[in-house]
Amino acid sequence: MVTYINKVSKVSKVFIDKISVTLKVPFEYRENIPIHMDKMVDAGYAKKCYTGLYYNSIKVASGSNDQDRILVQCNPKSSGLSYFRIEFNPSKSFVSDAWAIVDSMIPDGHQLIVKKGVCTRLDLTVDINNEKISDFFFWYPKYKKTSIFFNASNIETYYLGVKSSPKEICIYDKTTQVKKMNKALVVNEDVPTKPITRVEVRIRSGSGPFLYEIIDTPNPFLKLGVSKYANQKEGDWSFNLFLKTCNLCGAQEALISLPEYIRKKYKKLLSEKTPTWWDAEKIWSDWPCHVNELLATPSLHSLGMFSCKGIDESNKISSNFK
Repeated sequence: MVTYINKVSKVSKVFIDKISVTLKVPFEYRENIPIHMDKMVDAGYAKKCYTGLYYNSIKVASGSNDQDRILVQCNPKSSGLSYFRIEFNPSKSFVSDAWAIVDSMIPDGHQLIVKKGVCTRLDLTVDINNEKISDFFFWYPKYKKTSIFFNASNIETYYLGVKSSPKEICIYDKTTQVKKMNKALVVNEDVPTKPITRVEVRIRSGSGPFLYEIIDTPNPFLKLGVSKYANQKEGDWSFNLFLKTCNLCGAQEALISLPEYIRKKYKKLLSEKTPTWWDAEKIWSDWPCHVNELLATPSLHSLGMFSCKGIDESNKISSNFK
């Protein structure tokens, strides 16, 4: 769920758009997991899917849209991967469903994954409402690699960093993304009536932190530079040329191409045009609440919904996969 700082704010508070957690499952519990996954498929709870890293993968419908699915995987093809992996979007899928799946496959699975599960990906997201991505300049300290993609003459996606780096920032036109996704969906997601610029910080790590430690994640938006420089600076042709370069290749690449003393000067000029509503601390203020909701123990009823008993007693339930 997207929550805005106040009724008139352009920018939302942070929310989790994707989380991936892996678990080193004790050997005595491993045999049951693929068997239970097959039972979930037979009962109509899940659909098999195929990915390159794991032999067994299913997607479980959860949420209001057929695109809102929880990915569950086990039995890796590489010895360097943990035996069990789960990935979902807490802002769309039900967190209680995710933990019920874990609990149905692994004894005390929810407690085990909270204490010993490793968070390998965490997407931290902010929406800027009623603003186009081309209206802004974005930059981040020490990032050297950037990519920018256009749709006709409009900026559609802007990357700071690369997928192989521990932290990548993806800024994109959310309205355009929803329109593209809807072409492949049975139940369409509502298309925003006004432009939305989504700012997504994708944090990846194969070795940590533990799931319960993500509450200590530093605020990644503090260092993100955001500037809305609508007009050229009168009488400063070199800075105006710099702004044109920013429009073509992004502020990050334009800044790092400058000598250091000019870079500091131009970065200061850009910072003077940071919108007043862009407040990284207020954006981050709900983070402890999100973590507490993510780690909270669901009710016994919720945890038992994907148990073997519940599946065996189900009468081939109707689901988004049928």
